[in-house]
Amino acid sequence: MKRVLALLVVVIVGFTSLASEITQTYQFSHPGLQKRLGHDVISFEQTMLTNRVGEPLLPYQSVSLLLPPGEEAVSVTIEKSGKVAIPGTFELYPAQSSKPLSETKVSPFQKNLAIYKSSIPYPYQEENRVITQYLNGFAFAFASFSPVEYIPAEGKLYYFTDVKVTIQTKTVADRTRAEANLKTSDEVLNTVKKLAQNPEMINMYPHKSRSAGDFELLIITPQSYVASFQPLVSMYLAKGDRSQVVTTEYINSNVSGTDLQMKIRNFIIQKYQENQINTVLLGGDVELVPYRGFYCYVQSGSGYTDNAIPADLYYAGLDGNWNSDGDTKWGEPGEDDLLPEIGVGRFPFSNATELNNLINKSLKYQTQPVLGEFTKPLLVGEHLYDDPITWGSDYLELLVGPRSDNGYFTNGIPSNYTIQTMYESNSNWSASDLRNAINQGKQYVHHVGHASQTYVAKMSNSDITNANFAQTNGVIRNFSIFHTHGCDCGSFDYNDCILEKMVTIENFAAAVIGNSRYGWFNEGQTEGPAAHLHREMTDAIFTDKIAALGPALSDAKIMTAPWVTAPGQWEDGALRWNFYDLNILGDPGLRVWSAEPVVPQVSYSSELILGTTETSATVSVGGLPMKDAVCSVLYNNQLIARALTDINGIANLQFDIPVTEIGNASLIVSGNNCLTQTLPLTFIPANGPYVVYSHHEINDQTGGNNNGLPDYNETIQLMMAMRNVGLETANNLTVTLSTDNPYITITNSVFTINQLNAGDTVSTVNAAGLTIAHGIPNQQLVTFQLTTTDGTNTWMSSFGFTVAAPQFQIGNYTINDQAGNNNGMLDAGETVQFVARLSNSGSSAGSVDFVLSSQSPWLTIENGTFTIDNIQPGQLIEHAFTMTVNSATPYGTVISLALNAIDGDYSVSENLLLSVGLRIEDFESGNFETYEWHHGGNANWTISMGNAFEGSFAAKSGVIDHSQQSDLWISLIVMGNDQIKFARKVSSEAGYDYLKFFIDDNEIDKWAGEIAWQEVSYPINEGSHVLRWSYVKDITVASGSDCAWVDKVTFPGTTTMIDLGEKLTSNQYLISPNPNAGKFYIISSDNRNFDVKIFDNKGFVAAQFFNVSGQNSLESHGLTPGLYVVEVNDGSKVYRSKMVVK
Repeated sequence: MKRVLALLVVVIVGFTSLASEITQTYQFSHPGLQKRLGHDVISFEQTMLTNRVGEPLLPYQSVSLLLPPGEEAVSVTIEKSGKVAIPGTFELYPAQSSKPLSETKVSPFQKNLAIYKSSIPYPYQEENRVITQYLNGFAFAFASFSPVEYIPAEGKLYYFTDVKVTIQTKTVADRTRAEANLKTSDEVLNTVKKLAQNPEMINMYPHKSRSAGDFELLIITPQSYVASFQPLVSMYLAKGDRSQVVTTEYINSNVSGTDLQMKIRNFIIQKYQENQINTVLLGGDVELVPYRGFYCYVQSGSGYTDNAIPADLYYAGLDGNWNSDGDTKWGEPGEDDLLPEIGVGRFPFSNATELNNLINKSLKYQTQPVLGEFTKPLLVGEHLYDDPITWGSDYLELLVGPRSDNGYFTNGIPSNYTIQTMYESNSNWSASDLRNAINQGKQYVHHVGHASQTYVAKMSNSDITNANFAQTNGVIRNFSIFHTHGCDCGSFDYNDCILEKMVTIENFAAAVIGNSRYGWFNEGQTEGPAAHLHREMTDAIFTDKIAALGPALSDAKIMTAPWVTAPGQWEDGALRWNFYDLNILGDPGLRVWSAEPVVPQVSYSSELILGTTETSATVSVGGLPMKDAVCSVLYNNQLIARALTDINGIANLQFDIPVTEIGNASLIVSGNNCLTQTLPLTFIPANGPYVVYSHHEINDQTGGNNNGLPDYNETIQLMMAMRNVGLETANNLTVTLSTDNPYITITNSVFTINQLNAGDTVSTVNAAGLTIAHGIPNQQLVTFQLTTTDGTNTWMSSFGFTVAAPQFQIGNYTINDQAGNNNGMLDAGETVQFVARLSNSGSSAGSVDFVLSSQSPWLTIENGTFTIDNIQPGQLIEHAFTMTVNSATPYGTVISLALNAIDGDYSVSENLLLSVGLRIEDFESGNFETYEWHHGGNANWTISMGNAFEGSFAAKSGVIDHSQQSDLWISLIVMGNDQIKFARKVSSEAGYDYLKFFIDDNEIDKWAGEIAWQEVSYPINEGSHVLRWSYVKDITVASGSDCAWVDKVTFPGTTTMIDLGEKLTSNQYLISPNPNAGKFYIISSDNRNFDVKIFDNKGFVAAQFFNVSGQNSLESHGLTPGLYVVEVNDGSKVYRSKMVVK
């Protein structure tokens, strides 16, 4: 948040600093007046509208003053002058309570009539509440006041042009302890300057220098997972950030504390004070790294209380102990630390697979960005409340561009970005619409809407699969970051909440920001606790350029903290609640790409004399100096210097220890939206020659494609240029080239140089030759070592290049059956064109055999091989394979296809399952007997005539009373990830009486009000499932027809069995005995032989028998107890029934 108090609110007329008091004067003018529900609202720029529930809503100014070192606030005095009467008669709007986003009930309108009938000037007396909070050792006094005076009974309204605030202080009893957390890094000072309304006080604080043992990231995890974090540690080191991994076992055995949570926090404090860490990654779900549960009470309705809000803020706010009275309620008002010193996030994994997924996402997102997506965020808003009407879109719009709404200034997503919106205020959208949008490349998704532990943004846990987010895999599209206001969806103490699933699967989200309990909003307005924090975090990322998620969230909480003392915030508790329950699940060090990546230009000295104690680097982007770029020197795998660039783009690097040995190092430059640059440094002696690599050129004219670049399957020659950076001439040099890369074969490794003068560079044509193998991965960096000797001295240097290779990807397919019934799917007797797509996302052209095959006896493929001689990088090729479906293919048969792109090590494949025909329940039979439907609840569904989506009939919910429900359900087996589709219509009380759709008891979607017929579809995973439609009423009121309809249920194409029992026709075949122990007969009414398949409850073939007669006993010892589907195929028809194995 920017403390820009210079327009309508002018800050600082006078400032004095005494041993016992701090003063600050605030000025006000030009009040704003609006109407809300027949009442008046008065506001000023840079003030927040708030108050206790039912009392007049007033604009409050936050006070955020930096105190002298070693002082704490004890009292506040507020003196108002320049009283101005506002013409007119006013009835100010009464403040209403905040509400959880999950709450849709209309709350009674709150109005304190005693106050509104009073002639006593309001507020009766100023709150005079002041608290001291510490930010990285800097002491702040927080208070608040209103510049308004209101006489309710007379409707008179006044404001004061000048308000003088005086903070009385005293010396802290234990000054050493108060200043133990002092940190004065550039990042900290930037935050302190933003938060302080008197930033000049910073100069009174001492400076704390960094030391050689400092590091940036602390990772805490159990011993068994330590090794798995090494790729993350290496990645951050390559970016200039040092890490340390410490085990929970070590902390538990060596650190004091009453429980593991306290021990972990005490260890974090130790490392913060000793090593100046700025980020902590908690490596494990709650059973591996426990959370601290916080207490909070919110005065809303009958009140909301929680004694165990999962809050990783406990590990970020390092002042005090969060429980000074020693009771069971952690984080009560007065025990809190609202100014976190560090950024914290959690990897919520429970096993190695989930951990590897989390690490892979962080690595790929940060080091292999997919370009073209970083200026295309997605804003997703739902309907929140009816009376007054409240939309999620109202809050989301405040994330875009500069906004001064609600008393604070933020500058968020640039308005010139390509922002996609999915707003229910404009039109309805579904979970599948959201998934499709994300799969088109939306690396940051902002959501405001309803949620639960297993549901958010209309998606349920069952929706969060790799298949549903196949495009969002870090290769085709970037992994996403998902920030939501929704309630409970981030409850990482639940096994497992939906936000945990988002980050622990292979695809979709690299990190999520969400609430472990309620998210809070204020009905009918655009301010609320969740929205406030969201705005501030977006401002931190886009304006303050705080790219790392953990520090960005901490910055958001810091900038929101001064408002906590205001009336209606201190008592109400909703802002505090959201402070506590907003957490990061994912890597807190992950740097968000808030714009398309750029390559910084770096000017520096590449050779340094031994014993040098400092150097400098100048960083620019597009010719302009880059501020706050991180410049580090890596030597022998240790960072020996680290600094940020100033406003001129200059970083002054002080070496922790002087380098006294000859060798190579790296200058690492990283920064906001910059691709990390790793540049060579060489430490050279103060005398004698020193010969190192200078540059090279590639000649692939005869052994390659003659583009002057290294490609796979090439033989190339290298022109090598060597430079003498020493102070004397080098003679009789022998240079040897080597590499340990398995894809490189060096054919000529040695070349010589007769003489190389000091400061000169000599080039040798065809100095070395090598062959790059077919199979080397695309964009693999090949590193070479050069050993140069003059017989007496030996010098080592290195260089590398990135090799281009193809990288094939099989895309989506379509079925062209225009010669058949043109329904886009397979049907018996059709000849279709199966249009397959292959793209080359690599960097070099390739050739490949595109092959389509199937083992199904029901399908014939004509010429299943298509040879592509040359597919260029970025090229997409389509090919139509002709295939014919046997006319006798049973309806609903699932055919498997294998699609392969064959080119040795670059080969890729895709296995597909296609259904012949679709099973559709349209209820045109006039009953529920076509499939085995079931009813439940308080009344059965019925068949309705004349109000159908298609045809004449539809299913209609039963007649029920208040607090009752009517259920319709069916079970099925699906062989592959697919879609369930149906049409629905609702006529009910909006916001209260819902048609709900469930998959396996997971609520997928719901509808209330007057909703016209519309087809909707949802993903469904492989396996057995129960589909349920429930019409559910609340405790009062009925509207409309008070029912719901369902029609045209299109079952997944890969369904093998609906309700585990499609009925046998005329008892043609019977299973006996049934149930059985795996041995049974199939009794036939004729003498035909037949084939038998037995499917398990996941749709897989568990056993099969061929050419069986009715006299044969069938036995399968591999069938475990459970429910199976037996399929009998007599050559003309297929019959299925269920069988129970005991």
